[in-house]
Amino acid sequence: MSVLLGFELRGPELSLTVVNRRGEVDAFAIEPLATPLQDWWGAHPEEYHRAIRRILETSRREGHFIGADVAGIGLVGEPALVLLDRELRVIPPREIWGESKEVPPSPGALLRALAANGFPEHGDTRRTLRSVGMVLSLVDYLRFRMTGALATSATFAWGLGLTAPEEATTWDRAAIEALGFSVDAFPPILTADCRVGVVSEKLVELAGISRGVWVNAGSDPVSARLLVAGEPKEDGRVAIDDGERVHVYAKCEPAAESAIPLPVPGLWYRSIASAADLPQAVGEWSEAGVEENAVVDAIHPERLERLPDDLSPAVGVAFDAGGPSAGAAIQAGLGLGWWRDLRALWRKRRAPQPWEAWRVARAEE
Repeated sequence: MSVLLGFELRGPELSLTVVNRRGEVDAFAIEPLATPLQDWWGAHPEEYHRAIRRILETSRREGHFIGADVAGIGLVGEPALVLLDRELRVIPPREIWGESKEVPPSPGALLRALAANGFPEHGDTRRTLRSVGMVLSLVDYLRFRMTGALATSATFAWGLGLTAPEEATTWDRAAIEALGFSVDAFPPILTADCRVGVVSEKLVELAGISRGVWVNAGSDPVSARLLVAGEPKEDGRVAIDDGERVHVYAKCEPAAESAIPLPVPGLWYRSIASAADLPQAVGEWSEAGVEENAVVDAIHPERLERLPDDLSPAVGVAFDAGGPSAGAAIQAGLGLGWWRDLRALWRKRRAPQPWEAWRVARAEE
């Protein structure tokens, strides 16, 4: 049976999910990262590419997937910046900011800091910046290494703050040139349901994947989880608990403050609250009177177990809650046309579970 592979780079680890046509996770593997994603600016991006190769090779050997069954590959990753020179070779991070401890945490802020002041203690940063031939996210770079194709995701481009107003798929030429870069250094912007390039011969040999398998445009972990948490509703809420903090999201228009594009065209969410813990977030829904459209998605199952047993039966638990997210792989499936009607995906194949049903199932495990 055909399957999809989904890679997710988040925090200290790389995960691989194998997802079937029903949208279910058949297998799951984790590869620890030598450099956590929050410290991406201090690592050479090839380090993450080697992690992908290792997890592919190990998963194939352990029987998590059969190479010939792979129909598409999806990528998601936390924001990270990669600069290539005009020969499309990586400019090592330390050639740009050296040993500086004042590197801005977000790619957009870092790009602006480089353009404005550079890192004077490291020498002539301006000269290095003049050699930049391509500005990518880490996900873009990994896809480039896997396929040889160049593109960037709508979620990353929007996060840089260099897209046209209220439009995440068109670069803002004036904003880019104001930073001193050429628009040619920024690859085409695609939503994650778009196919970008096919796997290289090296991947065919490494994992037994058939020639011609597509890799999608990618997105970030939050956008991918929001896409598959449940059908977006005007008065609905989705709470994503990553084990450290909870953010509550609501559907919105592109012009809304803190709006983020999801992996399919025309769908946007915004963060409406940040809570100390999950029960507090659920309490906010109740106060707003919208608990009938509330969906909870926690990465770690023990976080959901902290919710009270008498939680409103109208509160739903996302299909992936307490387990690996199928979001990265499902994006690739959308690009292949597996689920043309997203409502069928949200309502039938991956409908949120009633809270009580999830709690009972956990107790029986």
